[in-house]
Amino acid sequence: MLLRSGMAHIMLPSCTLSKQEKINKAKYADTAIPALLTQLEKRGARLFSLKAKLAGGAQMFSFSTGNDLMRIVRVMLKQQKTN
Repeated sequence: MLLRSGMAHIMLPSCTLSKQEKINKAKYADTAIPALLTQLEKRGARLFSLKAKLAGGAQMFSFSTGNDLMRIVRVMLKQQKTN
């Protein structure tokens, strides 16, 4: 059995916080999680059998808390699971 895994080093909860016209999808929870899951699925992963491990959640900026980030990641994972 071939195992697949992935990792997203997310810095902010939402791409709406970006001030740039072109965003880095890997930087934001609301874009990184769907992109990661899409790539895993393309490589043969079965989304229903994935396990997620979350770490971190530091407050790096005054406008976004670590709790926001972890909450958004959980929401995104839950949404992907129900799709």
